[in-house]
Amino acid sequence: MKIIKALREKGIRTCVAIAFDRLVPSWLMRMRRFNVYEMDPESVSSPVEAADIVVRWSTSEAETQAVEKFMGPQRSVVDVGAEHMKVCFAEVDGELAGAIWMTSNIFMESGLTVRYELSDQQVWLFGAYVEKRFRRHGVYSRILEFILPDLEAAGKSQILLSVNPDNIASRKVHERHARRTVGTAYAFRFLGIAMCTTVGDIAINRRFTWNHRSNPIVLRFAK
Repeated sequence: MKIIKALREKGIRTCVAIAFDRLVPSWLMRMRRFNVYEMDPESVSSPVEAADIVVRWSTSEAETQAVEKFMGPQRSVVDVGAEHMKVCFAEVDGELAGAIWMTSNIFMESGLTVRYELSDQQVWLFGAYVEKRFRRHGVYSRILEFILPDLEAAGKSQILLSVNPDNIASRKVHERHARRTVGTAYAFRFLGIAMCTTVGDIAINRRFTWNHRSNPIVLRFAK
């Protein structure tokens, strides 16, 4: 029953990709297809009222460390300075239920070694997570409803994130709050060799590199 439920929510290709990632070591190979969405703060016209879900920004190192422990290590942000990172989290009855990270300036996609370079008006959302027993209770929607207007008010006119289009549940949630699909990227890495191709309003500096550390593939997103 759990397998059938997972197939319905995430789609067959997403489940196959998850199994692949578990079987194949990350140092050896990774591949991914993802849509990049520009989120729409105006989609949050009437936030869902849920008294038991409290959403707020982390305001201390202790809170941030608690979220890191809750979510696990965020290996994608090794190239991002702490001054560019923020985390927002949700609590239910004082217990951590979900969280999402965001960064400006630079983001390195975990495993794929594809680098995103962001403008001053752009912010990248990543690492979203909801504890299993709190899923399907509106926790993630409440987080989005909280952060989108706040980020726009802070001068971030373009709020971006990526979603595996085969992950049906994730795609539906994000499309509901999306202004547009910026584009789609296909990335592949084998050892130190990386390849990437893009469709839509995504600029790319190179499609192939023999050394992803010294000559990374860089993506930029049009406004």
